Order: sequence, then structure tokens, then C-alpha cells
Amino acid sequence: MNKENNIKDWYLENFNQFNKVVSDDIFKSLRKEASAKFENSDFPTKKDEEWKYTSISPILNHEFTPSPLFMGDKEVLPIIDKYLIKDLEVHLLVFVNGIFNKELSKIGEVENGIIIDNLYNLSKNNPEFISEHLSTKNDTNNSFNFLNNVFTYDGFVVYIPKNKVIEKPIHVLNIASNINKPLVQPRNIVIAEANTEANIITEYVGTEKSEYFTNILTDISVDENSHITFFKLQNESNAAYHIDKTEIIQKAS
Repeated sequence: MNKENNIKDWYLENFNQFNKVVSDDIFKSLRKEASAKFENSDFPTKKDEEWKYTSISPILNHEFTPSPLFMGDKEVLPIIDKYLIKDLEVHLLVFVNGIFNKELSKIGEVENGIIIDNLYNLSKNNPEFISEHLSTKNDTNNSFNFLNNVFTYDGFVVYIPKNKVIEKPIHVLNIASNINKPLVQPRNIVIAEANTEANIITEYVGTEKSEYFTNILTDISVDENSHITFFKLQNESNAAYHIDKTEIIQKAS
């Protein structure tokens, strides 16, 4: 059995455990369908145009543990201060090993109708919204995209209704630790209706010498005359692996 099949078996075995841990939620059918696609898909190689300069072989050498088979790690607490944006008032969402941490986050008041939240919470409190806006277009590329959907659990969600502005920047701080070689898989959604504005800063950091794999899917939908500024900062461990697919749908202004 080759390396690719070995690592697929590892994740599929973890998927069976994962299903026992998570409750029966709106992602159940998505995960089941994605697991079948993942099993029958191929990881990208240098023969693929988008990957011709990137070897994923090192990623396949490791068995990373999906969240939430383990929870956040207290070792990240001392480093959080280092990455907070000083002298700037923000809406702060903190994710530790892929799981939203309410105690470390600070989301301020926003205008009626605006949503700044995490995917897991919204899937429980507003499942209709998530079902409507969780795109599956982003899963059509390769095994990494399917893998994200296999373990869909958490991420950040920003929704701005027509003619609204989020005045303060949104800072999404993703922290990975060295516990159990985590597989961190944010599933993010940004929806900006017409004539809206927001600034979103996503940041990915790791504790020193942390070995982990971050595999992200982000869907961004922007209507006419909307202005979304999206920053991405990486201050990660040299032992970390990071893959990110961002799908943007922008209507003509």
C-alpha cells in the first residue's frame, strides 16, 4: 500500500471516531458525502498546473489528528498577548486548534442584522442560515478540499446585510499548539450584501516548534458596491504545514 493510501486510511479511521464525538448536526450529510469523495479522490501532484511548484509529499508523511478529537491546549495562553493587535479596537475571535474559544474572544456590539460568530455556534442556533450559505463549490478540486468537508466543525462567519458597515476591524486569531499534531481545518464564510463595508484580519500562529497542518476553506460572497478588505497574516512554526483555498464570488459594481 502506498503512502497516499496509508494516509487516507488514517483520516477515514479518524472520521469514524470523529462521528462518535460530534453530535448529530446539520453537517452530517456533508461529512458523509465528502468522506466518499475523499476516499476516491487523489491528492494533487506536480503534474497538476496549480501545484507544479509544490510538493505535498511531506504532508503525507504525518498522521495529523483532526479537531475536535482533542480540545484546546493551555500552552497557547502565554503567547496570545504577543499576537493581539495593540492600540486598535477590534472584534476578536480566537480559535485554538481549530475550536472557537469564547473566553479568549471579544466580540463587541454590532448593528442589528450583522453576524460575527463561529460556525459551530451558528449551526446550533441558526441552522437555516448555515444550510443556505454553506457552499459546496469549494469541495470540487482535490483531496484536501474534500478532507476539510469530512471534518467540518468550526470556523468564522461574517454576514453583513444590505447598507450596513462594520466599523471596527474583525481580527480572527487562529492558534495551533503541539498537542497531538493537530489537523486544523477552518471552514469560513463571509457574506457582504450590497453597499456594505468591513475589514477582516485573519492570522495564523503556532507555538514554538509546533508540528501541525492547517487546511482551510473560505467562501466569500460580495454584492454590488461592497468593500471587503481581507488580510491574511502567517506567523507560524517552521514545522507547520498550511494549505488555503479561498473562493470569492464578486458581483459587478
